[in-house]
Amino acid sequence: PASLAEARRAYGRAFALWPAGRTDPGLNHEWGATLAQAGALDSAAAIFRLQLAGPASSRARGLRSLGHLASWSGRHADAAALFREAAINERLA
Repeated sequence: PASLAEARRAYGRAFALWPAGRTDPGLNHEWGATLAQAGALDSAAAIFRLQLAGPASSRARGLRSLGHLASWSGRHADAAALFREAAINERLA
């Protein structure tokens, strides 16, 4: 869809100006969720996984986003496991 193409271009421009934005908690989740809503689930997962390389608080956010993606995909047991792991990481932060 045209709106997805526009969103990808906008995120691309934003990240060209601010590369660290790729792992900004809000932008990372919004970017991945936009891709997921467009059906690009593998791309969304790759975006969310960028958070896993950071400190425990970033890992928690990435795991939470991956949990949402699993839930949106109907993989509820996987989602529950990811949410539990996110909670553990949040406590470590």
